[in-house]
Amino acid sequence: MSRIVIGIPHGSIAVPADQEPPFAAHVTPDFLRSQSDGWTGDIYAVEGVRTVSYPWHRFVADPNRSERQKTEGGVVPDQDFELVDLYDVARFPTPAQRMERVRRYHRRYHEELALAVGDPATAFFLDGHSMSETAPPRGPDFGKARPDAVLSNLGDLEGDALADGDPLTCPAELTRAMSKALTARLLETPPPKFEADDEPDGTVWINDPFIAGYGVRAHASVAQGVPGLQVEFNQRLWIDEATYTLLPGRIEWLNGVIARWCADIERLLKVHAALLRELGAVTP
Repeated sequence: MSRIVIGIPHGSIAVPADQEPPFAAHVTPDFLRSQSDGWTGDIYAVEGVRTVSYPWHRFVADPNRSERQKTEGGVVPDQDFELVDLYDVARFPTPAQRMERVRRYHRRYHEELALAVGDPATAFFLDGHSMSETAPPRGPDFGKARPDAVLSNLGDLEGDALADGDPLTCPAELTRAMSKALTARLLETPPPKFEADDEPDGTVWINDPFIAGYGVRAHASVAQGVPGLQVEFNQRLWIDEATYTLLPGRIEWLNGVIARWCADIERLLKVHAALLRELGAVTP
């Protein structure tokens, strides 16, 4: 059994049947799919690696936001990624309804994730996401093209600690090694047929445009023995974003990329065992 736990916070399109207030009529299952990390439950389903999936759509209560977060749409957002209202006029959730969603859904996911990460067998945490090919209006990099993948550890563009920042969720040296390994896997894993405009180029950026969200901040800690990274894969690798439909063979291909990369992570944890022990993490 792998020592890696993967959290999947944004893969579901489900909405509780008793949700109050309900979403506006345009918020259909297809719409919710287009505003999700589509099929991440499949691409991160690596054999032997433990996964914890949030069972609801991110617009119910976003598990990658802290309970009282107001920025980036908030923990219970009122608008989608194109800044369009999710609710009819005068039907936005009240403060009490927002906190009830946090209590019923947000906290349960994080309690389950904390149990998995807190298992003595766990040595590394991945917070598994996807990102649109071009940043939407609510993105920190609106309108910009994005790489194949982004790794985030709360540091700078090289993974080093920011002068006034929070502690890194993964040491810089280890983060860079994992970035190089992921580039190799994206380029070396036998792919299905790609078109010229969606072929992987192996670009893996660090902390750009995402420095790391609540999931990896809450559950990864070098000092407590479980370092971790937020990882975002570009949806163009498996989704036709014009129609938000799957491209043939891509789920299986990317699942293989991630499986091989997880094996690399296991190897790199051993290579960097001395560094991790020095920083507080215990890696047999």
